[in-house]
Amino acid sequence: MFKLFRKRRAMRAYRRQLGVKLRKRYGREKHYTPEQVRTTAISSNLGVDYLCFALAMYCDRDAFDAYHLAEGEACDYDAMRADIGNTYFGGDASFDATTFDAPDAGASCDSGSDTDGFDCGDFGDFGDFGGDSGGGFGD
Repeated sequence: MFKLFRKRRAMRAYRRQLGVKLRKRYGREKHYTPEQVRTTAISSNLGVDYLCFALAMYCDRDAFDAYHLAEGEACDYDAMRADIGNTYFGGDASFDATTFDAPDAGASCDSGSDTDGFDCGDFGDFGDFGGDSGGGFGD
């Protein structure tokens, strides 16, 4: 249960914060390179425990697959995009990085709306997804 919460929290942070930072650094692109995504996530203190989801959000399939092959990891691009699509786009997995520019996809706590089932007032976005946030939730 807590692992699912942390994954959703990471996806939400990537959706809300990472795209803005990528656009600021590299301009508005349909897709970014895995190195751009990784570097920006780390420098933004967003953590890398769920980096595969950030890569699935902001990279194209070929770059995603090449990155994981080089890292010796096996991640399923289609499954991750389906999860992201189900969470944010009513099941549509055909999004690209520019999709996160849309007002409803970028809903944030600042606007008073949240589309991923978590109440912004309760949890906010935390930088490090690997450990306890200090809120009394243990693994």
